[in-house]
Amino acid sequence: MQLNVHAHELKSVISRISAIVDKRNTRPILSCILLVAKNNYLQLSCTDQEVAAQIFIPAEIFEEGSFCVNAKNFSDVLRDFPDSIVSISFNDQENILKIQNENINFSLVGFNDTQFPLLFFGDKQPSFEIPSYELLRIINKTSYAISVDETRPYLNGIYLQQIDSKLRSVATDGYRLSLLDIEDFNSNVVEYMSNGIIIPKKAVLELKKMAENYLDKVFKMSVDESFIYASVDDLDFLSSRLISREYVKYQAVIPSKVSYVITADKNLLLNAVKRIRIMSDEKTNGIRLSFLKNEMHVTAKNPSLGHGVEKIPVEYDDKEIELGLNARYMIDLLSAFESNEVQLELKNEFGPILVKSLDEQNFLGVIMPFKL
Repeated sequence: MQLNVHAHELKSVISRISAIVDKRNTRPILSCILLVAKNNYLQLSCTDQEVAAQIFIPAEIFEEGSFCVNAKNFSDVLRDFPDSIVSISFNDQENILKIQNENINFSLVGFNDTQFPLLFFGDKQPSFEIPSYELLRIINKTSYAISVDETRPYLNGIYLQQIDSKLRSVATDGYRLSLLDIEDFNSNVVEYMSNGIIIPKKAVLELKKMAENYLDKVFKMSVDESFIYASVDDLDFLSSRLISREYVKYQAVIPSKVSYVITADKNLLLNAVKRIRIMSDEKTNGIRLSFLKNEMHVTAKNPSLGHGVEKIPVEYDDKEIELGLNARYMIDLLSAFESNEVQLELKNEFGPILVKSLDEQNFLGVIMPFKL
């Protein structure tokens, strides 16, 4: 195999997909990237047998062929390569990969590709389309609430469900929840989407990188009983095994009736929480919110550090309420809002806090308070 390719494009692809490669080396071949030179494209593929990626980049092909190379070694060699045309060749007899330009010459050990897993990207499945910016919006507004508790795998991802003509995305770790609805959504995979699917966090992160790389494109996506598939322009493909568990009854934690509504400037509240968090306990990140007439006090007390309080104006004219919550949870949630004004709604100081905005009626967050 022999080809020329631009180093910048090659490095960009390697940096995007290298996180997929199985670093635990349960099977040595899974620590490799498969390279295939054919039809004026260099195809790069990798998988950990849960998530897989395949990307095509233009190349000048002199001799078609394929081989595998250790992903880390390949990435390390290319990382500081100048952004110029790089020549890649592979000798089947010696299993040596050569990477060079006019002044640089590297030789790496390569591997035969016969043991590399066959990859499938759902190209013959019924599919639906979603603009890249909508996919990115889903991820940015919900992924922060994905649980990292491996004992509850059904919470380790984003839940997607088609409800009539809406696409609903939900993430929760049991202490907080984020929910976004995308309107005017219709798919040809209602069989799976109406029941809901759970996309694992690793795939969510890869989809985010993919979407950021194609901000003005439309994603083609399909689903079957075990996998979700995504592609852009038939040049960039991703597949992921779904989490095969039933999602929690998330509706139960969203307050249907509230007694108190506090309207606040999002940025004033966000910055106050960031500042006062410095004085919170490192383990709990606990802060106290006190709601008074047209004023909110954000406070934290730490025996080894001291005490902090910040007052901000709000719209509120009811009885005084005080509650404790995790400052990091509040920062994550407020940062997901694009609007300048938010509403905090609650039934009492012991129940969940519902955070909404009149300017973003399809998005909401919930945080469970705790006793300080």
